[in-house]
Amino acid sequence: MKPTAGRWVTGDDFFDREPELRVLESHVRDHNHLLLTGQWRMGKTSIARELGRRLEADGWIFLFVDVEGSTCAEDAIAAIAKETYSTRAAVDDR
Repeated sequence: MKPTAGRWVTGDDFFDREPELRVLESHVRDHNHLLLTGQWRMGKTSIARELGRRLEADGWIFLFVDVEGSTCAEDAIAAIAKETYSTRAAVDDR
């Protein structure tokens, strides 16, 4: 996998994606699964994290797992399990 060249975009640097966010948010609120695909550096992470930020503001739990550094399926699964456990522990503490 390619090394990460930069961080995702947030705040004032995140703009011009409202139509996409409305569609994605509608799908999530309707309990549909989503898969974001696209070329490298097209904004997939930024839009996913912004969607998560907006949903969390409404009480949703958003889990973001970066598996870019995974070298095999087992590494990816371990990363997902670790983040799921951390998120669950935080929710249980509410």
